[in-house]
Amino acid sequence: QAYRITDDVEYSIVIEEMRNGNWGAFKGSDVQLEFLRIDPFVREFIKPDIDGVFKVGFKVPDVYGVFQFKVDYSRVGYTHHYSTTQVSVRPFHHTEYERFI
Repeated sequence: QAYRITDDVEYSIVIEEMRNGNWGAFKGSDVQLEFLRIDPFVREFIKPDIDGVFKVGFKVPDVYGVFQFKVDYSRVGYTHHYSTTQVSVRPFHHTEYERFI
């Protein structure tokens, strides 16, 4: 998927844990999302909602290129969780800039 610079983005991920033989929503508060090219441009904590879906919203940086949404979560007693999605960020087309007449 492609985004434009300065677009508003919402990222969501479902993380579950097994409790008493049943899968349920994970309630951790220390899960982080990184939006990175080579170095992270955005690093935010992801908060779970009532249904256990972790969501975070942010504005895409004013830099274009190939970026990754990356969640790399390690915690003692839990399985290591690694998720990455590669996306493109493009500049505005010449017809998308504001006109000052």
